[in-house]
Amino acid sequence: MKITGHRGAAGLELENTMPGFKLAKELGVDAIELDVQLTKDQQFVVCHDNHLRRVSTSTASIHDLTYDELKQIKLHNDYTVPLLTDILTVIENIPVIIDIKIHRNLPQLMEVLDRFPAIKFTLVGRPNSIIRECKRLRPNIPAFAGKCYTPFRIMRAIESHQADGLNLKVIWLNPLLYRALQKRGYQVQVYNVDTVWIAQLIQKMYPGIWIRTNRPDKLIHALRK
Repeated sequence: MKITGHRGAAGLELENTMPGFKLAKELGVDAIELDVQLTKDQQFVVCHDNHLRRVSTSTASIHDLTYDELKQIKLHNDYTVPLLTDILTVIENIPVIIDIKIHRNLPQLMEVLDRFPAIKFTLVGRPNSIIRECKRLRPNIPAFAGKCYTPFRIMRAIESHQADGLNLKVIWLNPLLYRALQKRGYQVQVYNVDTVWIAQLIQKMYPGIWIRTNRPDKLIHALRK
């Protein structure tokens, strides 16, 4: 089992900000997940939403601001929305799962990732056409299909979009789907698991799965003890 820090360590520090990513690294996660947005002047930044309402007192949209304008807005922890390159520099060689929240500038995003050859990237995003385009641009970077379907439709979605696995909400995980994916060599990532006993159950029932969590501190302590 692999433990991924969701948006850094979103249950301990403000999501998708530098303190959370540094803490996830210190805790010893197996991977870090983050979200990518695009500013008005085509800068890749790390934020889940295309607005700042949840993480600050501002209602501004990231897409309407240049990065210089975005830097003037303080988040709830007094930090600012970081550049993707700044976060990747701090992460160094920890595997990174990038949730792509944009539908354009994908070639430019791939070029940014090329600048960090020491990092093993995995890409997720919706709709699945984003994943298909990423696989066309960088066939060597694993990309995971999302959304929830019946097991048959999941297989068809993975194959038609040339994905390498499935990014799945934990409530949809079941033995039939897991066995079908394992049989075909597909990797499974589930989100979000913050309760220790649920993580322990998944560890027992679904070997080799990746768990995404807001509380990597609790899960690392319990599952690796």
